[in-house]
Amino acid sequence: MKLQNIALKLIAFMFCAWLPINAVLPPADDRATPGYIAEIGGTTAVLNQETLRWDLLQIEAQKGWSIVTGGKDVLVAVLDTGIDDTHAALAGKVEGRVNFTNSPAADVQGHGTFIAGIIAAGAENPGCPGLAYNAKLLDVKVAEDNGSTDAKKVAQGIIWAANHGAEVINISIVINQEYPLLEYAVDYAWEKGCVIVASAGNRATTTPVYPAAYANVIAVAASDKNDDLARWSNTGKWVDVDAPGTEIYSTLPGNKYGTKSGSSFSAALVSGEAALLFTRAIDVDNDGLLNNEISTNILNNCDVIQGLENTRKRINVYDAAKAADIIREMLTVTGG
Repeated sequence: MKLQNIALKLIAFMFCAWLPINAVLPPADDRATPGYIAEIGGTTAVLNQETLRWDLLQIEAQKGWSIVTGGKDVLVAVLDTGIDDTHAALAGKVEGRVNFTNSPAADVQGHGTFIAGIIAAGAENPGCPGLAYNAKLLDVKVAEDNGSTDAKKVAQGIIWAANHGAEVINISIVINQEYPLLEYAVDYAWEKGCVIVASAGNRATTTPVYPAAYANVIAVAASDKNDDLARWSNTGKWVDVDAPGTEIYSTLPGNKYGTKSGSSFSAALVSGEAALLFTRAIDVDNDGLLNNEISTNILNNCDVIQGLENTRKRINVYDAAKAADIIREMLTVTGG
């Protein structure tokens, strides 16, 4: 994770105003092309009680909660299809909302509500708490009800979230090419202190996608219950970390629940982890911000998974929380 030269980004921002941003809208029959949320259209099914949240068990969330309790009052922006906050598990969670689409503000598609539940569903939610169950949400609708979006909408959403107090920005959206405006927005949010998390996509390719592949974003691939890379997950050197992404159980519009698979949901878990860490992180480099410390902590405190072709890293909430606590105690004792 490194900062980009903001002057160059401003030049790029002015230049990109002339680019045909809307050209990234996909054809209606291809949900994984640029601008589409790759996971939309996945199957939904009910799991039995014993396996509701295998993902939280695998990343040792319960142990982590003993150190970083629920991400209290941390603000997470969900850039997606909207959030149905009439759901009992999300009641009172949304602190603000904005709609950059031509669709109604409500979450008709369900993808955004599912993401929101993974991140911040209440602790009283039976069998399905969010990883950062005390966090608050910003509902930033950047995807139309059919799942389509473009770089301009996503960039607008990032900047709006950063200007409205977001500490974590979750972008479970895949765009297949770079856009200066999108990169500018990412760097703007980073310099405002946001941790930005994005999904790596679901096309079983090593080709970079955006905004995940930008330097100031944590790019997240999907792993399965055996800690193998999900067979459909993108991967590559541009991917920073893995998180569970198969048969994840969460909230759906209309006060319903179900399961979905995709790197969208892996990214949501990393966003939840980042929200938890905001409550214990300390400003080691004295820049007045915590995003560098939190991003570094997440990436440096993972379970190492030895694969046949390469070594991967899968998030471990407990290890990251423990590391944050140790650093805090050390600097407090030494007066740092």
